[in-house]
Amino acid sequence: SMQNAVIGLKINGELVAPNLTKLANNGLYFSNFYSQVSFGTSSDTEFTLATSLLPVTNGTVFINYSDREYESMYKELKNDGYYIFSMHANTGDFWNRNIMHKNLGYDYFYDKASYEIDETIGFGLSDRSFILQSVDKIEELAKEHDKYYGTLITLSNHTPFDYTDLFGEFDVSMTVDGVKYPYLEGTKLGNYFKSVHYADQQLGLLVEELKNRGLLDDTIIMIYGDHDARLPKKDYNR
Repeated sequence: SMQNAVIGLKINGELVAPNLTKLANNGLYFSNFYSQVSFGTSSDTEFTLATSLLPVTNGTVFINYSDREYESMYKELKNDGYYIFSMHANTGDFWNRNIMHKNLGYDYFYDKASYEIDETIGFGLSDRSFILQSVDKIEELAKEHDKYYGTLITLSNHTPFDYTDLFGEFDVSMTVDGVKYPYLEGTKLGNYFKSVHYADQQLGLLVEELKNRGLLDDTIIMIYGDHDARLPKKDYNR
């Protein structure tokens, strides 16, 4: 649910997404990008990224058309000697991923059963724990495979964004002439910014962990938001 609006955005002088903003400023950043999802939301984006095809408007590709054969980026990478894996700490049958990830060319899917659910936020395993456990797995994979491609699907930054006590401190109030006003506190947009700030911290953790373990050499990291945040338009007027 990461949206373009958070890149470079400051509240009370603090960046909402400092790590993403840094990556956007120092890497390739595509800002003119629009969600193309249908009913399949996250799974639709996974399908489009893999195949360059748009999702269906009736039903979902991952469920209704899981028995088809698709040409995908992952199959091309496998032909070039890459080991292809995906990681997501939700149940494997959610969006029929346990079937479709295999159809799209993944060699292995690490689902909820592959993780210790030791800290939860919202839908399941927190991004922090997910990142740390996933990097452990990648480190082991790197010992066996010279070339690999992995997809990590996080969970924490997802509507309804009301787990603010777990996101850490990020002030979305406003101080005018020494008087503090709630401003975005208690609103869905304010909670979203808190959620984004947390998720951004964990993306920074991912880069840091990969670097510390020598896994960033000759490595490309691509980050995308799978769909919009489903925020009410009235919140943007603030």
